[in-house]
Amino acid sequence: MPDEHLSGRFDADINHVLSKVFEMGGFVESQVVNAMQALTNARVPGAAPSAGPRECAPGKGLKVIGLA
Repeated sequence: MPDEHLSGRFDADINHVLSKVFEMGGFVESQVVNAMQALTNARVPGAAPSAGPRECAPGKGLKVIGLA
């Protein structure tokens, strides 16, 4: 049956694309973790020491510009 061959190839292609999407998601996740660690541990000359991300009062922590 030619339909079985075609659908099997389609399934294999979709599974390959799906695995690549998951792989890219893993890269994105690790980059976000690295960025958050860099922001948390940043040493900015002249800046007051931070109390940490969970202990900051509203309006007293990092400001992210351009995000809603």
